[in-house]
Amino acid sequence: PEDYSATQKRHMVVRVAYYQLIAGQLHKLRLDSILRRCVMDHVRLDVLWECNSGVAGRHVGGKATARKVLQAGFSWRVQGL
Repeated sequence: PEDYSATQKRHMVVRVAYYQLIAGQLHKLRLDSILRRCVMDHVRLDVLWECNSGVAGRHVGGKATARKVLQAGFSWRVQGL
């Protein structure tokens, strides 16, 4: 973007390097070298519900649910890259 400073542009270039668009879906390469599909905000609650209470499992605590979400290959920290 034109209104970004030089520093902001450099930061964006570094952050964008971890993202890939595959078949119309945004993915992020995480530190564990696993490519995870990014989930948009409007789908986030559905993914959490499915991993916590749906067919994929039982009602468990927050850490176990977060682990299931990551094991299923999802990631959702996309806003602002």
